[in-house]
Amino acid sequence: MREVREGHAAGEGEGLARPRLEGRQMRLRLEDVREGEAPADQAGEGDMTMARGNPNVGGQGLYLVLGCGDVGFAVASRLKCRDVEVAVIEREASKVEALMWRGYAAFPGDFGSPEVLKSAGIGGAGAVIITVRDFPTIKRALNAIGQLKAQLGISPLVLALVSDEAEVPEAKRLGADEALPSSQILADFALGRLEELKTKTQSKRNSLS
Repeated sequence: MREVREGHAAGEGEGLARPRLEGRQMRLRLEDVREGEAPADQAGEGDMTMARGNPNVGGQGLYLVLGCGDVGFAVASRLKCRDVEVAVIEREASKVEALMWRGYAAFPGDFGSPEVLKSAGIGGAGAVIITVRDFPTIKRALNAIGQLKAQLGISPLVLALVSDEAEVPEAKRLGADEALPSSQILADFALGRLEELKTKTQSKRNSLS
């Protein structure tokens, strides 16, 4: 395993260097991640436009996550904890490196590029999840996915997370199978947790009666 470049990591515990993320960079929450050893090949520096090939793609079971901000990382970490195959495309090299250190298949690049999507394994993907909420970026990603569906004869399910409910029809017109506004996701999550709490409370009352 190579040493992490100066400025991207500091040596911590048992000799394992970990990337230090600052400012706009992703805050990785260790409680959400099962530690994995870094792959031999790490992401390089700079503004990368091409993802490296994904040698781990096999069949139609891959979940391809586009973007790795707070929401994208939460999605990827939960999928990984279910022992399903996950790959992430992210523009920022520092985030890609941090993901790879923690055992994720992560690729640097612009996911509005068909070549980047192909390199990350979209040909073997059963689902693509777009987690950025900048709508022009979502549109470029959907256009690229549409091109590859026709070119490669693939049909992954495509889920787009959007900022506003008004963007849902356009996202679906461009090829998303489902588009969920952030307000709906939060509402569904809150109601789901409320129902869980009610069930647990009722169960405790029944056990005491």
